[in-house]
This record gives sequence, C-alpha cells and structure tokens, in this order.
Amino acid sequence: MAYPVPMWAGVNKEGAAAGPPTGVSIATSSSGNYDDAIDGTDTSGCSFTAMNVVGSAWGSQTLTWNPLVGEFSAFDGCAAESKLSIYGYIRATGATSYLWDLSIDSQSLSNSCVASISGTASTSQDATSSGIGEQCLITFGGGRGGQLYPRGGDSLVLAIKGKATNGSGDTDADTLTLTYNFLEL
Repeated sequence: MAYPVPMWAGVNKEGAAAGPPTGVSIATSSSGNYDDAIDGTDTSGCSFTAMNVVGSAWGSQTLTWNPLVGEFSAFDGCAAESKLSIYGYIRATGATSYLWDLSIDSQSLSNSCVASISGTASTSQDATSSGIGEQCLITFGGGRGGQLYPRGGDSLVLAIKGKATNGSGDTDADTLTLTYNFLEL
C-alpha cells in the first residue's frame, strides 16, 4: 500500500529545500556576463598591466594569456615582485557560506623568478571589489646588478576555485584555469 508523502518532506526546519547548494559557479558579477570567468589585475602599484585579464576573454573555464616580458620593465626601481589580485563572485542557490581558493598548478620561470600564493582566502560571496583574499606573487630574480624577470617561453598556470556551503553540504564551482605564456617580441 502506498502512503502519501507529507508536504514538508525534503524541506529543512528553515523552510529551504534540503540538499547542498546548486548552480554554483565563479563569475565576474552576481548576474549577467561573465560566468565561468574572473578579472585579474596587478596591484603592485607599478603601472604594470601585461598580466591583467578581463572576464570577456574567458572561454570554457580556461584562459591563456600572453604577457610580453619587456613590459616587466615597469618594475625597475618600483617593486621586487608582481602581485596579481583576482576578483569574482560565487554564484549559488541555497548557500549560506562561501570559500575562495587560488593555487599554482605549475610554473616554469627563468632568471630565479618564483611564483607563490600570498594572503588568506576570502569567505565572501562577492569578491568583485576587494578580491578573493589570496594573490599570486612573482618574486623577481637578480640582486645588486638589477632585477631579472621571466623570459619568453616561461609559463605560469593558476587554478581559481570557489565553494558554496549550507547545512546539507558543499558544492564546488568548476575550477577556472588561467595560463600565462610569456612572450618576447
């Protein structure tokens, strides 16, 4: 004998549908363009724009960007490292908390340059103005004779992740992969 299903079945005590968040993705804003994308800006204060990326350039959760190594001369006498800050929004339905993550998938940098992650991952859904908390630093090589920068043929691959959570569990957004292939003229 079949029994009727109560009206409240599948609903938690707050009245929201049970289950982890749905529709989770990383985007450049809360709605509209661009989904599966972020913006990135060098925030070292040296007028360096070669690594800046925009949401409209992304496709299928990936972006390959080709900075010209000659543009690193903007750091001469200004700073010993580049600081790439990431901006985005975690879109989700039914979430109560959020977590960002930035990591280095791979790096092949010349002249003793080293990429690293700095900062603390943000727990804000909206990181479109303050950034996701973590930044990618490229510390330059060299010494008293001057700074040395990446060379043509070098590469850096970053992974940007977002997670939405509620009382029923977590849902990860698709990982965004940002690849920098450095070029010489």
